[in-house]
Amino acid sequence: MVAAVDRFPWSVGRSGADLLVPEPGVWDRHFVMSRGEGHSFTVVPGSDAPLTLNGVPVQEVTTLRNGDRIGCGAVEFQFRLAPTLPKPLGLREGGTWVFLTAWLVLQVLLALIWPQ
Repeated sequence: MVAAVDRFPWSVGRSGADLLVPEPGVWDRHFVMSRGEGHSFTVVPGSDAPLTLNGVPVQEVTTLRNGDRIGCGAVEFQFRLAPTLPKPLGLREGGTWVFLTAWLVLQVLLALIWPQ
C-alpha cells in the first residue's frame, strides 16, 4: 500500500490517526511524521510507543532519510520521497514564441509601410 502525504504533521496509529493501522502492536497514536528544519522530515514516537528506524529502537525525534524503514508493532513502513517533476512548460513556451514571432512580423510590416 502506498500512502501519499500532502500535509504535516501526519500521524499513524490504531485510532484517531491520519493513517489507521489495526495491526497487532500498533498503539492508538503510534508515531507522527513532521516537517523538520531545512526541508527535512522527522518521525516522533508516541508516548512510550515502541518504534524502530531501520531496525534500531528510537525514543526521540529523529530525522528521516529517503528509504528509511519505520517499524511499529507488526507493521513496517518505508519512507520514500517522490521524485520532483517539473511543470510542463510546452504551452507557455509555445505561446511565448508565437508572441515573439507576431511581434517581429509587426515590426517588419511597420518598417516596410512607414512613410519615409
